[in-house]
Amino acid sequence: MKHAPHFVGALVMSLLPACVQGGAAQEAGAFINQADRNADGTISREEFLSHRSAVFHKLDLDDSGTLTEPEFKLALSERGKRFSGRAFGKIDVDDDGFISPAEWEQNPPRVFDKLDRNSDGLLTPSERDRVK
Repeated sequence: MKHAPHFVGALVMSLLPACVQGGAAQEAGAFINQADRNADGTISREEFLSHRSAVFHKLDLDDSGTLTEPEFKLALSERGKRFSGRAFGKIDVDDDGFISPAEWEQNPPRVFDKLDRNSDGLLTPSERDRVK
């Protein structure tokens, strides 16, 4: 069975404009560090998006190719669950009750843009430290 809890903070940060604090921030930091696929210490936007796409597939617990609201909600911490319906609805743009891969990809990764202070398309260690 796939386990989504490691992606809780990053999921909340990428779906909602609100800042993440406390334990969720630690989880977000772990997610961001995992995105450094080539282990060069810097995360490119492409690495981040690739990792974010992999998260979609990990959250798809029944391997249906879509995310249901219950699957989506399982990924959220207790703190984030209060936003789950609203966030799910914003991503599920066709309102069919499922988040398709296309809908997931269309949702902008706000966390990357927020952390990339100089807008160079790279997250340096100092930029990533802002999550902690």
